[in-house]
Amino acid sequence: VITGKITLPYTSYFYGAKGSKVKYATYVNTNDDIFFHDGDSTNSFGFYDIIFENAGGFAINISKTLNVEIEKCEIKNCGWSGLSLNTQAPSTLTSLLGYDTDQTALQNFYASSEVSEGGAISLTESTMIRVIGNTISGNFRGIRVQDCGKNGAGFITRNVVSSNIESGIYLAAGLTNNGCENITVTINASVYNANNGILSVSGMNNKFSQNE
Repeated sequence: VITGKITLPYTSYFYGAKGSKVKYATYVNTNDDIFFHDGDSTNSFGFYDIIFENAGGFAINISKTLNVEIEKCEIKNCGWSGLSLNTQAPSTLTSLLGYDTDQTALQNFYASSEVSEGGAISLTESTMIRVIGNTISGNFRGIRVQDCGKNGAGFITRNVVSSNIESGIYLAAGLTNNGCENITVTINASVYNANNGILSVSGMNNKFSQNE
């Protein structure tokens, strides 16, 4: 159980035994990231078989790296408490906010303490990425990858990304860059996400196939 973000200064790899967790005790919208790195394109990071919970920011927020691997992790309730909203059913069935809820009520929910500007994974300007076999549910954002894969490559595959408020899988472009390159997004289940299943903005030579 942590009380503030863990800033990673250099290449690090984290391996979890079955059931291992790194988390804030409870979800609070002012919680920070769990793991954070920004600034050295020679470093590499890996996260394997770990459960992440309750970040107000991102569970894993890594920028400007050579390589990032995230495999067989479970990430939930990051950027969202998981309460008050059901992305799968109408409000008439659950007594929660749902896809039939009016815009004003949803905007009030978005502005409440149940939600923060975070999510499961944010990778920015990494030359190589591997996001494989993870379970990501009940977060504000799912897998967000921005300006990655240039002069490199990446795989996002065999992930189950469900019931997140924003996009399940998002290939994004920064204001001064042209988006991701050479990223293969294949054999993922992206379901019941309230914004987009898969969203791609700009980029070049990215491939999408066999996603549900």
